[in-house]
Amino acid sequence: GVAERHPRAYAVHGFGSCMNRRYPEDALLLIDPDRNPRNGEAVLADVGGMRLVRCYHRGASTLMLSPDSTEPWEDVVVGPQDEPVRILGVVVWYQSLRDVC
Repeated sequence: GVAERHPRAYAVHGFGSCMNRRYPEDALLLIDPDRNPRNGEAVLADVGGMRLVRCYHRGASTLMLSPDSTEPWEDVVVGPQDEPVRILGVVVWYQSLRDVC
């Protein structure tokens, strides 16, 4: 059913602890490039050539991509004068890699 609801979705291998409150540290994440993110949703973003999974928070003139982690990670805050961030899609499904392999 997930594939039918998100026909252009693709999977990425997420690793690291930056989102470990939401997803296992070694997980497969399904990304829907056609979905517009809502505040609080996890997104895959391109920030200066680096791809990150973070929580999306859009304000009036800034964008904040924040971790959801038990460990200290920096927020990414982007204002009008900063280089734009590309949102590559919204995380719509995940599964621990250990459940697959």
